[in-house]
Amino acid sequence: KGYQIVKDPKSLRTYSLKYPWKLKKQYILKLAENAFTDVLGTKSKVYSKKFELDIDDNYGSISINVSVPDTTKTYLVQWLNERKEILKQNSIKKNTLLNYIRYPTAKYLIRVIYDDNDNGEWDTGNVKEGRQPEKTWNFDKTISLRPNWDLEENVVIPDP
Repeated sequence: KGYQIVKDPKSLRTYSLKYPWKLKKQYILKLAENAFTDVLGTKSKVYSKKFELDIDDNYGSISINVSVPDTTKTYLVQWLNERKEILKQNSIKKNTLLNYIRYPTAKYLIRVIYDDNDNGEWDTGNVKEGRQPEKTWNFDKTISLRPNWDLEENVVIPDP
């Protein structure tokens, strides 16, 4: 009661659980078997996760002003943790301000994929077709989010 499940309009696989969460309160998220079904018909298993909403002082935010070299092309800007796991991905075609709000204090990286076929993902090459993998570019700076800080960063994507 009092919760809402909201589908992300930009992703077929992302949903948000909206609820009036309270700081420092223990919660348990429980999902029954078969609660979700993927596009291939595979059903989800039983899932249970304990968590607590942390105070804002343990998080930081960043605004990234991204400049693109060519507005006729698509670029995938990826926000990565230190293990190079994708935390957030944005598809852009023009100069864009990206806001990453309330991320745990840690070190982060930015990677850009030159999405030549505009399909929203990095594509490997194909030897038979003589096609090279889509190019990537790594921002040369590690970004350190600090507690309760709001950072600003300029990222200029070079020509591939």
